[in-house]
Amino acid sequence: MREHFPEAMTTVAQTEIDRMDNHPKDRYVAAVGIAGSADAIVTISLKDFASQILDEADVAVITPGQLAEQVLDEAPESIGYAVRRMSSRWTNPPRSPPEVAGLLAGHPTMAAAMGRTRALVT
Repeated sequence: MREHFPEAMTTVAQTEIDRMDNHPKDRYVAAVGIAGSADAIVTISLKDFASQILDEADVAVITPGQLAEQVLDEAPESIGYAVRRMSSRWTNPPRSPPEVAGLLAGHPTMAAAMGRTRALVT
């Protein structure tokens, strides 16, 4: 993360972490989300981020599938590009874009989004 997204690095005071009301092991993520003015925290552990403080800060908590659905609605070419790019880099064994979408559909939250994506990359 430091190498590829240095602008995403941030720190928060322990007092900010301690005031979070979500699951204790994920409080630092919530605190950083608020400190960084995040629109959303993407996770498969929605229950660990149930938080009045995140709600009040207007930080959404969504699954990877929900994020993919939003991107498909707003910029479907981005998802198509990403899947084609993954396919071009997958060499052992080679995978076509529809195959990559099929593999991603195996993620617990991604089936619907990747079903839509297959139509874009076929």
